[in-house]
Amino acid sequence: MTFEYGCGQCGIVEVQQSMKDDKLVACPKCTSTDFQRLITGGTGFILKGGGWFAQGYSDNGAGSDRASFDRETSK
Repeated sequence: MTFEYGCGQCGIVEVQQSMKDDKLVACPKCTSTDFQRLITGGTGFILKGGGWFAQGYSDNGAGSDRASFDRETSK
């Protein structure tokens, strides 16, 4: 995952880390200890590959568009 940190000297720094990794306490660029992880909105969660559609429903044989899904569920 990419985490954003704020550094007192470098500004915003993006760091690739696992979610299991501890937070960094010093800037990897300048080694300043005026460094903290920022809370950001992220980019969202997107499923890619066969069987998934933008509206969030899987392909369950009801059709690949929202209209056919609505018709099937309103019966």
